Amino acid sequence: MIKQVLTLSKVQLKSLFGINEVLHTKDKKKKQTFTLLSVAYVLVVLMAVGYVGGLAYGYHYLGLGDIVPMYLYTILSLLMLVLSFFKAGSVLFSMKSYDIMVSLPVNKSAILISRFVTMYVTNLLFALIVMIPGLAVHIWFAKPGIFFYLISLFAVLFAPLLPLTISSILGALIKGISSRMKKKALAETFLTVGLVIVILAGSFSMSGSLSAETPDLEAIKAMIGTLTAALGNIFPPALWYHNALQGNALHFVLLLGVPALIFAVFVWLLSKKFTEICTGLNATYAKHNYKLENLKAEHILLALFKKELKLYFSSSLYVTNSGIGYILSVLLAGAIAVLGVDSLAEFMEMPMFLPLIHKVLPFVLAMPLCMMSASACTISMEGKTFWQLQVLPVKAKDIYNAKLLWNLAVAAPFYLVSVLLMLIGAKPVLADALHYFLLPLVLLLFSIVLGLACNLWFPKLNWDNETQVVKQGAAVLVSMLGGVIAVIVPAVLAIALQPASYAVYYFVVEAILLIITGALYCSLTKKELISVSR
Repeated sequence: MIKQVLTLSKVQLKSLFGINEVLHTKDKKKKQTFTLLSVAYVLVVLMAVGYVGGLAYGYHYLGLGDIVPMYLYTILSLLMLVLSFFKAGSVLFSMKSYDIMVSLPVNKSAILISRFVTMYVTNLLFALIVMIPGLAVHIWFAKPGIFFYLISLFAVLFAPLLPLTISSILGALIKGISSRMKKKALAETFLTVGLVIVILAGSFSMSGSLSAETPDLEAIKAMIGTLTAALGNIFPPALWYHNALQGNALHFVLLLGVPALIFAVFVWLLSKKFTEICTGLNATYAKHNYKLENLKAEHILLALFKKELKLYFSSSLYVTNSGIGYILSVLLAGAIAVLGVDSLAEFMEMPMFLPLIHKVLPFVLAMPLCMMSASACTISMEGKTFWQLQVLPVKAKDIYNAKLLWNLAVAAPFYLVSVLLMLIGAKPVLADALHYFLLPLVLLLFSIVLGLACNLWFPKLNWDNETQVVKQGAAVLVSMLGGVIAVIVPAVLAIALQPASYAVYYFVVEAILLIITGALYCSLTKKELISVSR
């Protein structure tokens, strides 16, 4: 069975990263797309490395170097839990690929284990991206012994097991509950979003509690033990990791043994009823009492708009992946409204940047709104049914406009609530308050138009799993990078230049972004619909 697991895992990983298609295709454009996607991934990795390295450096600068490894381990586990949770249900319990594999001469347990291996490898890559730069900075300052390297190596290798198990259980529960409801996708979306909000709120409260215990630099240095205990209470494996680095052999055994045992038991139990569970979780229930009522005609744009809404809310993965940024914007603005702008600097542990934070708050608000544009995969989500749009007697421009308006309609409520909460918390003067509305709106429009343009440049209509489009598509990654860069570049320039009038600077940035957005919109609305064969 081991050979079957390795073979299936190899095929799935190649398919996951698009390697298999590139190796066997003769289409030069697909190879160019893969190259651009690889460059985009490298840029994302470099940004992550820079952020994690800077975070570790900041902790050492504040005298908190001793808690860097366990803090990184805690944050890593939380991130892996959220990321695995988004894809566990669709990858682990997918029936589309299972129907094909089960007809092959392979063991059913091999299919299950190969899916876990695929998710484990992706999480392990993420763990390496997070832990290596942070630990490298820690090693530079702390100069630990050889046992630090060995313990950290095993800790990283075993780190994905516990989040993977928990996310799989939660994903199965949500799919099981929603599958019994009339509006299956909508119910799954609400359950998923609710759980994500709980996790995010917990992480914010964790950071808040840690900040509350550390009022100034001297107190921070004197309370490393208190912070260590606090992190240990929040996530015991982090405390095991910390104590293992101090030479505690029992905690080293717990660090590796507990996640491995829980994961092994879960896989063993799941393998016993894997087929029945997959069938039950993907079952649908419908009443066959359809009645033909009066038909009515609507404006083309309105009809296409409603179609986009139905397509969007038919996939819980689509909604949660694209909506998480909008939810983050409301949570961030709400935290500032309740705690004040000063709390943001304390949360970032950079009180020296407090005057500058007030100046770049519109960019801070815009960042989560631009992180993930739903329009970046709206074309690809049509999949093999895209031919239906091609045969409709409508212009391509109308289809594109409907997709843009739908994304704007979904984002608008979150944008308005976030701006109002930010105004309550920041209390800016009238001249600056105008840009709290304009700048995030302009950046939001740019990210939406850019997302659709990226999906037209990098369409993926031939897919077996929504995860391949929603989370791993080239269009999604490129549009995310473009949105983040559009926020970071002018924000960094504002901090570096410190213009005499920030209001004038904001107007210049808004004008430039509007020009770019307008040019991009005119370019994409002149395009014809892409070929369905792609």
